[in-house]
Amino acid sequence: MWDIIDRNPDLAHILNDPRTLQQTLDAARNLELMREMMRNNDRAMSNIEASPKGFNMLKHMYEIVQEPLLNVATMGKEGGNELASNLLLFF
Repeated sequence: MWDIIDRNPDLAHILNDPRTLQQTLDAARNLELMREMMRNNDRAMSNIEASPKGFNMLKHMYEIVQEPLLNVATMGKEGGNELASNLLLFF
C-alpha cells in the first residue's frame, strides 16, 4: 500500500485527512448515509461520463486510483486483514 501512496501523493493526502477518515467511518456505521454517498457518487460519475471525453477520464482515474487500491485490498484479504480491506474498498 505504501508503494501506491508514494506514487500518488494526492491519494496520500486523502488517506491522511482526518475528516475523510471520519466520513468513511461514519458511512460504514450508517447504512443510509452510505447509500446517500453512493447515490451522490453515482450521479457525479454519470455527469462526468456525459461530458466530452468523460468516459476516458473515468477510465484513467480507475486505472491510477481504484484498481491499485483493489489490488491492495485483495492482498489484504489473503493476509487476513479484513478491516483494512473493507476500508480500502470504500474508497
